[in-house]
Amino acid sequence: MIQEIEKLRKQKDVMQRRIEFCRDKEAIEIVKRLNHLSFYYKEFTVDDIRSCTKLLSKNFRIKCSGDFTNVYKARINQTTVADKLYEVLEEEFCSKVNILGSVQHPHLVAMLGFCTDLKCIVFEYIHGGCLRNVLFTNHWKKSLKLLDLFEY
Repeated sequence: MIQEIEKLRKQKDVMQRRIEFCRDKEAIEIVKRLNHLSFYYKEFTVDDIRSCTKLLSKNFRIKCSGDFTNVYKARINQTTVADKLYEVLEEEFCSKVNILGSVQHPHLVAMLGFCTDLKCIVFEYIHGGCLRNVLFTNHWKKSLKLLDLFEY
């Protein structure tokens, strides 16, 4: 009886390894299929952008330093987003959309869609303010503190 139990345990181990192999093989096939797909982004209409920003209201404009005064905080499909309007030629805007659409990285803000008529790109919204403010304000404060340490 003990020999039969051992035999069944070995069979169970073999079957578990086969199941794991099949799962790994299936996962590899899924990844291969996903790599061949290109990512498509939603093309929003002018009405979509204007309705989510209340007709591009100043109340929804994100205040940042520098030239970035054309960014609006909005809600699309119960998701908070940042709509950035560009004042560029249509060809330049299309190339921006193509470039930003092809770049994906966990440390970059993701593009969710665009509106060609308004020349607007919809990005995920990151809480905590403008990246420029975070980088330069904190950077200069830290630099000044370091300089204070090295004064004679």
